[in-house]
Amino acid sequence: MGETTVGQWFGPLVRWALVTRESVDDVAGSVVTLLTDFGLSDTFVGQMKGEMLSRTPGLTLVDLTHQVPPQSILIGALHLRAAWSAFPPGTVHLVVVDPGVGSDRRAIALSWQGHYFVGPDNGVLDGALDGAEPDDVIEIDPRQLHAERISRTFHGRDLFAPAAAELAGGRSLSDLGSVVDPRSLVRVDVPRAFRDGDTVHGTILIIDHYGNGITNIAAHLLEGAVARGIEVQCGEFRCSGLAASYAAAESDEALALISSMDTLELAVRDGAAATRYDLQTGAEVTVQFS
Repeated sequence: MGETTVGQWFGPLVRWALVTRESVDDVAGSVVTLLTDFGLSDTFVGQMKGEMLSRTPGLTLVDLTHQVPPQSILIGALHLRAAWSAFPPGTVHLVVVDPGVGSDRRAIALSWQGHYFVGPDNGVLDGALDGAEPDDVIEIDPRQLHAERISRTFHGRDLFAPAAAELAGGRSLSDLGSVVDPRSLVRVDVPRAFRDGDTVHGTILIIDHYGNGITNIAAHLLEGAVARGIEVQCGEFRCSGLAASYAAAESDEALALISSMDTLELAVRDGAAATRYDLQTGAEVTVQFS
């Protein structure tokens, strides 16, 4: 037998390492965001991340939130609406709020304004579309993912995460399934605020981590509020005027201001309005102009 040189032993290993490094470099900077109702006490989020990194190493995974109230499609859609446009074109947004998992609801992926969105066809992705038609949409075909298992209770790991990883790795939508008519997508019904004379009617959509009530009353409906003055009411919550910031109020004082979502927000300086005034999602909010 001839002698085996070090190069013969390590040459293939070095070449494999270089190829692997090149494949990782190809997706370096590819971003996948995650938005779910899974919470953080279980391993569900971690399992999805593991599946994506196993398929496409080098991804940048960004958690938007995993604290969507269980099965709340509307709240999931609203969080997606608030966050997706903060990311660069090419980002893949993985959204799993899926009370219909295991049923005949479609699993879809779509493109819109240079971004990709992956999730169930139950209206949650409409948070990004806001009623518009996407550029392209497909129903995910599990066979195109070569998935080894498809649990009937965890499509987040077995269907949506693989599809998101494949898109982030460079595969096209058309590679992952069959074309869907955009007009057939399920939409989410977001309550709309409206102005009737000197009164604006709206509702609380979200109670945030600080106990603030985020409403559906868009800033443009409050045009002239500073000059004319307003009275804001929601149950026992009452305040006068539109504050420029939290600091404009005294400690423990109720205030209303325009939120980062460009809608009216009900708050308490250094406190939690939801706790103090028992604010609930869906509660009616009225703004009366002076």
